[in-house]
Amino acid sequence: MHFVAAMLTLHGVYAANQNDWASAKEDFTRAYSLNPSSAFSLNNLGYVAEKDGDLETAQFFYLKARRADNATSRVGMATNLMAEGQKLSAVATDSNTKVESALDEYGKKRRSENGPIELTPRDNAPANPAPQNPN
Repeated sequence: MHFVAAMLTLHGVYAANQNDWASAKEDFTRAYSLNPSSAFSLNNLGYVAEKDGDLETAQFFYLKARRADNATSRVGMATNLMAEGQKLSAVATDSNTKVESALDEYGKKRRSENGPIELTPRDNAPANPAPQNPN
C-alpha cells in the first residue's frame, strides 16, 4: 500500500504542476487514505485544504506532517521547486507559517470591515425559575 500511496503522491504532484487540480486533489486524497501516517500524505492533504480555502484544516495537517515519523525525509518532486531537497518537516513548517499569516490577515480584515464585536443583550432571568418556598 505504501508503494501505491507514493505513486499517487508523485502523480498528484505532476498533475498539480500541470494545473490539473482535480486530478491532483484526487491523487493526494487517495494517497492519504492508503497511508494516513505518512508525512508526505499529511502535508499534501494540508495543501489540498489550503487550496480549497480551508486554512484551519490546512494548519491541522501541516502540524501532523511535521510530527510524522518520516518528517525528516527529503522532498523529491514538489509543486514548489524551493521545497525539493528540503526535509518535509521544514516544508510543512513553511506552509503552516504562510497559512497562519493568511489567517491573521483575514482576521484583521474582518475586524476592520465589521468594527468591534457587539454582544446581543439578553434577559438574564433563569429559563425556569425555581418555585418559591411558601414557608
